[in-house]
Amino acid sequence: MIGVYEIVNMVDGKNSTYIGSSININQRWSQHRYCLNRGTHKNPHLQSAWNKYGTEAFRFSVIQEVAEAGLRKHERQHILECMEVGNCYNLTTDTIAPMRGRTLSIETRQKISKAKKGVSLGPCSEETKRKISKANKGRKPKPASAETRKKISEALKGRKRSEEHQRKLTAARQGYVISQETKDKISKTMTGRKLSREHARNAGLALRGKKASESRKRKIGLANSKPYPALRNRETREIIPSGYNLRALCRRRDLSQSCMWMVINGKRAHHKNWALCQGVDAI
Repeated sequence: MIGVYEIVNMVDGKNSTYIGSSININQRWSQHRYCLNRGTHKNPHLQSAWNKYGTEAFRFSVIQEVAEAGLRKHERQHILECMEVGNCYNLTTDTIAPMRGRTLSIETRQKISKAKKGVSLGPCSEETKRKISKANKGRKPKPASAETRKKISEALKGRKRSEEHQRKLTAARQGYVISQETKDKISKTMTGRKLSREHARNAGLALRGKKASESRKRKIGLANSKPYPALRNRETREIIPSGYNLRALCRRRDLSQSCMWMVINGKRAHHKNWALCQGVDAI
């Protein structure tokens, strides 16, 4: 049966009513009862009344049978009439998106947050994971607007992670290995990108006072002790003979160490006109 239905509270003295519509009214009524009995109904006013007065206090009936094409129109009309009386459980007259245009108060958000804390849906099965992966394959997220990015930036400014949060992040990243394909993509994206003065200053401030771990120091030491080949300036024809400690060389010459490693590894033709020596020039 297709039409508009009502759920009426018979004992609250006001005959408070919830209006809805469906292309299968009997099935929809079963869904309402299931959610209300579990305490998970999306309408908080109807759920609260159901909890207070019990199942027997409510009557379900069909108001009007209509064609599917005019279903939403007739449902909205009945909701408007119910709201004029002042005994309507419905939150809005928008039958497609009830939350459209509504903003939750800070108090309501805090209650929702508190209720959701510790709630876990459990791990997904392998089949569910495959379905999610298949559904998301090839899908690209819609880029955020400049205004949205600015709001996110303002919201995150000054926020510091707790020690516990940092430990969890570290534990989650342990053993994670970035594939060569991903490294190449990152390298391609970052090639030629220059940090703004503000970004560089913020990065410097964030690192100030931090001490590198022993493993980090060893990695830096190994990277600095790697030999580098002979280099030649394509404009001045000056040649830098092969040697060790590329970091020190880059500091003296005002060069980017990461860019010079890309030149050495053949991922970049030159950096500030410094390129690999070829043939007899390398001797």
